[in-house]
Order: sequence, then structure tokens, then C-alpha cells
Amino acid sequence: MRPIRDIFIEEYWTALYRKADSPEKGVFAHNPTPFIPLETTAEDWYADTFLFEKDGVLYLFLEDFNDITEKGTIVVSRMENGRFTAPVEVLREPYHLSYPVVFEEDGVVYMMPETHEDGCIQLYRAADFPYKWVKDRVIVPDVECVDTVLLDNWIVTGQLCPSRDMRLDLLLFDRRTGAPHPCNPIRTSSFTDRGAGSITEVGGKRLRPVQDCTGSVYGRKVLFKEITQANTESFEDREVFALTPDMLPVEGLHPLGVHTYAFLNGWEVVDVKLRRFNPKRIWWIVRKKLFS
Repeated sequence: MRPIRDIFIEEYWTALYRKADSPEKGVFAHNPTPFIPLETTAEDWYADTFLFEKDGVLYLFLEDFNDITEKGTIVVSRMENGRFTAPVEVLREPYHLSYPVVFEEDGVVYMMPETHEDGCIQLYRAADFPYKWVKDRVIVPDVECVDTVLLDNWIVTGQLCPSRDMRLDLLLFDRRTGAPHPCNPIRTSSFTDRGAGSITEVGGKRLRPVQDCTGSVYGRKVLFKEITQANTESFEDREVFALTPDMLPVEGLHPLGVHTYAFLNGWEVVDVKLRRFNPKRIWWIVRKKLFS
């Protein structure tokens, strides 16, 4: 039985963005400049923020989670005159999609979204960037991994462990061949290793944003871990900064959680957990009961 408050009040996510010279002068400095929220609809909300620049244009790729289907698709927004445009859907599958890592290699733009419901880590290739994508290849088959990012010649990912209360094993694979790291799992049963965005260089250090989900709180904070060693023998990192929801100023909103961070070309973006009154939830809940 759903609590009464959950019938009318829902938790949702959206992206916030603002100009910043660097992470060191942005969130790391507790910068008081307000973030700008990306507008959502009554049926959709946005999470998993990834920035990519192409031909002088800054793009924001996101997960669009639909309250009715309860599945994610991939959408993109572009920076125009200091604002991100309304997101447009660019990739949909029968299964849930999220966490759209976008990168360019040898002149080809690829996307590596989370596809754990399809049981693999796979690449999509831009047939008409940024609006049309086709499947390129499977990198790692037969895994249910989440929140995968690139690290040089490695992909860093997490395998959920439902038998251990959804804890996560940290894994590395060769990003070209899909071969596992000799020391897999690099770390086991961690609530502070799930990816929270692309690896970012800050002050000459490579920082890996990760989610802190301790205390059974999804979106408790984002930790930044400096990668001190990554080779065929070992992987090591150490925490250097923690970003909490109360450190994200935005007019008229009170973030309850933070989940991913991105920085590129003088802009930083986060996604935050919020609450809202949504009377349409009554119909969605009833419809789901009737047709499920």
C-alpha cells in the first residue's frame, strides 16, 4: 500500500546548470552563484548529466525518465544564448536507457549509455549527430553493469549485487576488447563507488565523481575521488571532496539529493532530487494497477 503522501507528492530529478571558470571556482569553492534549472514536464524528469562539445556547440545529454512507462530514454539539449534548450529525444529502446556517456574517437562520435536491462555494455554510433544513433557493437556481453565511464584504455563500471542489498562491485574492462581487468572486482560491496559522471581533470588531477548512497539514501552526495593509479596491476583512488545538496544554490528550489556532476567549456551541470505536487499521479497509479 502506498503512503497517502506518495499519491500526490513525488520525488523527481532535474538538471541545474551555471557558468563557472572551473570546478575549483564552482562547486569546490562553494560558489554562491545560483544554478538555472532545466524545465521538466508533469510526466518526465531528467537525470544523468553529460556534456559534449561538437563544432563549437555545447550539448547536454540526459536520461529522460517517464512517469507513465517508468523507463528512460536519452535526450539532448544544446546551449543557445546562455540557456539550454528543451531536451529532444534521440534514443529509445524497449528497455531502460540512462547515463549517456558521449565521446569522439577517430572522427566518429559514440554514445555508451547504461543498458544493463539488455544485459551488456554496448556502443551506439552517431549516424546524424546529435539526433540519430545506431547500434555499433557490444563491448562487454553478459553483464548487468551500471554507470560506465571511460578512463584512458579502460572502462570503469559497477555491477549491482541484489543479493547484497543492491551493493555494487567495481569492475574495469579493456575499452577496445572488453577483456576484464586481472584484478576484477577492483572493489566489492561498496555504497560509495557507483559512477556519478565523466572523469574530470581538476588542477592536474583526474577526479572520478561517484555516488554516496550510504544510509540507504539515493543521491545523498557526490564524492570526488582522485585516481592515483590505474594500470594492469591495480586501481587506486582517494576521496578529495564531497558535494552535498545544500551546496547547490537555486532560486525557489530546495535540492534533496545530488546524483551526477559534469563540467565542460566553462559550464557545470548537476542533477538534483526534488519534490513536487502532481495530481496526475492518481491516474497513472490506477492505470498501472489496471493494465499491469
